[in-house]
Amino acid sequence: MGFAFPMFWLLDTKDPLTITLTIIAAITFGQMVGFGVGAPWYSELFTARLRYSGASLGFQIGTAISGGLTPFAAATFMAWTGGATWPISVYLIVLALITIVATMAAPETAGEPLK
Repeated sequence: MGFAFPMFWLLDTKDPLTITLTIIAAITFGQMVGFGVGAPWYSELFTARLRYSGASLGFQIGTAISGGLTPFAAATFMAWTGGATWPISVYLIVLALITIVATMAAPETAGEPLK
């Protein structure tokens, strides 16, 4: 959420080194950190009988909805605003807020044996 606006400010510099470092930072601290904690967490949300299909379906459906619609949404927002990137930043923040709410609503499994 904190990188949503600065990311586009840095990309708008049009400096190749700045753009490269911005993309590296976004992937490293955004995507990879999320994947690092996500995999074990998804596994803990389901019993052994449902673990593979539950984690896979949840992840794939979420990715299709969020990741699949994001390029279309970004292009639409930019078209509506004449090329401004702030609506995309707001969209990313809204998606992050949805993620936070979903995470807080998920059951706490710390200290419980895996079933």
